[in-house]
Amino acid sequence: MQPTTAERPPAQHASTSPLWNAALPMLALAAVGISIPSVFPIGIVNEAAVVLLAVGAALGLQMLTGLAGQLSLGSAALMAVGAFTVGVTSSLAPGIPFVLLPLWAGIVGAAVGFLVGLPALRLRGFYLIIATLALHYIVLFVLQRIQESGPGVVGYIIQRPDLVADDIRWYYVLLAVALALTVLTAGYKASATGRAWQMMAHNEIAAEAIGIDIRRMKLQVFVLSSFLTALIGGLGAYTIGVVTYESYPLGLAISYIACIIIAGLGTTAATWLGAAFVVWIPLWVTRLLGAYGSVQNASLNAQIGVLIFGISIIGFMMFAPGGLNALIATAWRRATSWVRAGRGSARADDRKTG
Repeated sequence: MQPTTAERPPAQHASTSPLWNAALPMLALAAVGISIPSVFPIGIVNEAAVVLLAVGAALGLQMLTGLAGQLSLGSAALMAVGAFTVGVTSSLAPGIPFVLLPLWAGIVGAAVGFLVGLPALRLRGFYLIIATLALHYIVLFVLQRIQESGPGVVGYIIQRPDLVADDIRWYYVLLAVALALTVLTAGYKASATGRAWQMMAHNEIAAEAIGIDIRRMKLQVFVLSSFLTALIGGLGAYTIGVVTYESYPLGLAISYIACIIIAGLGTTAATWLGAAFVVWIPLWVTRLLGAYGSVQNASLNAQIGVLIFGISIIGFMMFAPGGLNALIATAWRRATSWVRAGRGSARADDRKTG
């Protein structure tokens, strides 16, 4: 017996399909990213390139912490590993194609992540944070010795190939990489592996009880996250143009944690907003204070900018623990409900007048 018209489920429109809902943020990010060089001056474009690097590093941390629940302070160290891999390799073998060097940096970073993942099999929570903090200082100590035995204080000078030497072209390279990593992270999140990571983050005992290999999952996410972070570190070496161990302090790792907190743990597209917030808010506050503030002290203005940034992070943690992703989703639901309510009332009025 065929269902009547009233019994049939409503057709799912393209605007409400899961595929469209997943693709819409990516299309919006791509459109905004592509338009930036044609709208803003080169200074803003270069800052946007730094935002894209932060997006890549934060996406690697989203996999590790946002999805798998493994806390880490090692992002800056892995970025440094990727950058130094590019610097050392290009100085020893300058004939290696440019495309291979960031990938090689990612492989070296994955090896480091594997070594870190081994003790992480027995650690969790606070103890895992301390272990990754130790990784940070151990890696920087080793890289400092490498730099001192090589180029010295100047560091490794990195030159981009002629094809992407222009800042605009390089920006588009970083944009393409950031979009690809966003799609990759979203794909993992929706896959069986991503669901296993999330189950592991929620309750390791329950995950193991249903057959998830916790040891393999932890090693897998550490290796993959480290690969992505070191890959971004390698690209960052080309962006900055010089590699020194001083460029990767612990504060850089903390800023990437701030990215995923502000965006919302486990999110993908919203990570772009978190990265933009972390990179641009301190800069804009400093500029506004310098232009319109009563204190004409660049150093003090920068400190005030960082202070306001820190207060905003605390505000997110207290009043919006779901981050920008949850705020935007809530605003979108309310807006759509208002629109539907308005349409409903308009139809009711039409029936009355009719």
